Amino acid sequence: MVDEFKTYTPQEMYEYCVHNYFGTGDNKKWSIRHFEVLCKNFNQNENIPMIFIGLFEKVGTHCAFAVTSKKILIGRKKMIGDYFYSILSNRINNVTLEKGGLLAFGRKVVIHTKHEQFKIWFAEKNHAENVAEELKSIYNRSEVMDRGSVSLEEKTSSDRNAYDTPKQNTMFLTTPSHLTVFDVDNMNGTEFEILISVLFEKMGYLTEITKKSGDQGIDVIARNDILSIGIQAKCYSGTVSNSAIQEVVAGLRFHKCDKGMVITNRHFTKSARELAEANNISIWDRDLLTSKLEELKIYQSNEI
Repeated sequence: MVDEFKTYTPQEMYEYCVHNYFGTGDNKKWSIRHFEVLCKNFNQNENIPMIFIGLFEKVGTHCAFAVTSKKILIGRKKMIGDYFYSILSNRINNVTLEKGGLLAFGRKVVIHTKHEQFKIWFAEKNHAENVAEELKSIYNRSEVMDRGSVSLEEKTSSDRNAYDTPKQNTMFLTTPSHLTVFDVDNMNGTEFEILISVLFEKMGYLTEITKKSGDQGIDVIARNDILSIGIQAKCYSGTVSNSAIQEVVAGLRFHKCDKGMVITNRHFTKSARELAEANNISIWDRDLLTSKLEELKIYQSNEI
């Protein structure tokens, strides 16, 4: 384990995570920028024994993480400004490894505090195992952390086996299959929004999932250096009507987006298509979503 990452550049941090199976993110350029946010917030008086990359459920997209002697730092570069968050070490009660079930993410590492659980998702099982094992090792070493001796208990016997087993690259020990539109049909609304976020990250965008309350018809915002797209994600069992188009049109100005989209796992009514064309709103129906899933190949573990 590297005990001090403060001398690493953001690119070296990203490469360390990729080569040592501590997460990869979906986009190299933005992953490096996420680490740049962390570097600006490092305290010279704190050790940094661990870094990793994962999808932070609190914001619904990938972030860079750094474990210091006092806290866990979480950084994400936004198109305008930075997102920065921290979890104090002395508030952490436990770290557990749990099975996935969310989109392509086969495992999640859960950081437990007295009042909240922080969930970090990983597409590859072995990346999650490595992060969970390293976190538990760090928080059980009182000489590293400024919080005294801590004992973190595993949540289940199956998780305990994962921590007791030496690290190994299990990436090729499973046969991954990428998500299809039939997998999407079984998702709930939140899972579908995260899927759309991941798809656009793989297309090179920086994404943000809006707050549930007051989203004004926009569920996901995708930005690059040229434009921002406001997206409504409709995971339906029926046909999408023109009300979805109306909501996006209304939400664009509120979120200051350049372009609007509605994406669904089903199809649109004729009036919805006509209204979308009249308002220059792009639409992805079941056929186009199927094509994008095949092209971008969002993988899931066969153990989900």
